[in-house]
Amino acid sequence: MLFISLSVKAQENEGFVLNPSQPKALAPNQSVQINLAYIPVSDSDTTISFTGTSLSEYVIQWTVNGKKMNTLSPADGTLHASHGFNLASVIYTAPAVAPAKNPVAVAVQIKTKDGSSLWLVCNIQILKAQYKITLEAEQILPQAGQDIKLLGECYATLQPLDDGTYMLEPVDKTRNMNVTIKQNKIANADGAVSQIILPQQYKFPFLFSIVNMDKNSKTGKATVYLNTTAPQSGTVKNETTSDGKTVTTIVDIDKGSVTTIAPGYTNTYTLPTGGNLYVMDAITHLDLLSGFASDINTTMQNVNQNIADAQQKMEWAKRMQAHQNDPNYYKSAQGKKDMLKMQTLQQQVGRNIKNESNTTADIRQEMTKKMEKDPNYAGSDQFHQDLEKLQMNHDADKTIGGKPAMAEVATGTARLRIAGTFNTGSSEAFSESRENDTGPMHTTIKMKVEKMQ
Repeated sequence: MLFISLSVKAQENEGFVLNPSQPKALAPNQSVQINLAYIPVSDSDTTISFTGTSLSEYVIQWTVNGKKMNTLSPADGTLHASHGFNLASVIYTAPAVAPAKNPVAVAVQIKTKDGSSLWLVCNIQILKAQYKITLEAEQILPQAGQDIKLLGECYATLQPLDDGTYMLEPVDKTRNMNVTIKQNKIANADGAVSQIILPQQYKFPFLFSIVNMDKNSKTGKATVYLNTTAPQSGTVKNETTSDGKTVTTIVDIDKGSVTTIAPGYTNTYTLPTGGNLYVMDAITHLDLLSGFASDINTTMQNVNQNIADAQQKMEWAKRMQAHQNDPNYYKSAQGKKDMLKMQTLQQQVGRNIKNESNTTADIRQEMTKKMEKDPNYAGSDQFHQDLEKLQMNHDADKTIGGKPAMAEVATGTARLRIAGTFNTGSSEAFSESRENDTGPMHTTIKMKVEKMQ
């Protein structure tokens, strides 16, 4: 495992405070805003403003690993003021490759009230990645003047799974692709222009699975599983202008609601049971898989593959159910394979989450200890009770804060598969694309995996 935890602490001295606005580990090329603030030592201390250019005047210099802002190399990352010349707030962007000196020390030297100076340091850990995954997706519908272009990016490590297969696991331990809307404008023949104004960046889930890895040739059969290319949470805001009038559509994905705001008119419609995900995808216009779903040949091929996956899982589940009270089964060759299969499926869909609660972690650790001490524990009633308790706590973890801990993509429910060969010995380990024409609509999706230097 190449995951390294974040070590970021707010520094305080004589009332000055340095705080990251996003206290989390940074993946390659990811950014974080770092703010300098002042907290009065006493109620009468008002000599320094909390924010603004007056606070910036106390800044002497910012450095990264001891280097000044204007002397940084690509290996150090970048650092610049977030608001013009106001040095009270800066944005640090991690380098493309985790540096040798890690964590990175982002420091600021400031003047104190007595004329001396002091340093505040923020240590940011950069996650190490083996591969960079990129996605290019475009959908063109000339009759509607539609051209939607999405660019995705994700940094990942090659993760071995329990059953001998592999997956490319994002370094942030989610299953998400970070997507930027590079182009989204629909200009109809009647003069109406529609475009998304929020968000310009979002995430959607994917799964990159590799099987039959040949250690001699360093290659394996790889498949990218996709269910959508649209946002899965948050709010999407779209504006349509026609005859000088603007109609705003606000899609709240979490609530499953669509609000239309027009001159003199506002209406909110909430879909039943929180909203159908694919309906929400269609409303945002960002689900480019709809073009492939409209092609009967692609649809049937994908359905058949999903059915085959489901049948294999059903056979596995029936065996597990038939032997749930037989501890000796889990000692057999087939039983061990079935246990490995269960663990791999859990990893693929995110059940090996790293941000689980202490309670869930304790249950998992206790089950491991019981497995090591008692050969009859696996498959026993106690084992199944503990497993159910673990799953209940895991599900509770995933709803902490009202949002899932990570996205889930099951191979048996994928709407689109992009298959090819993954080569660990090549600088471009994977490169495949899918194109589809449904009537006048043309859709292209390209996936590429490059090895990090």
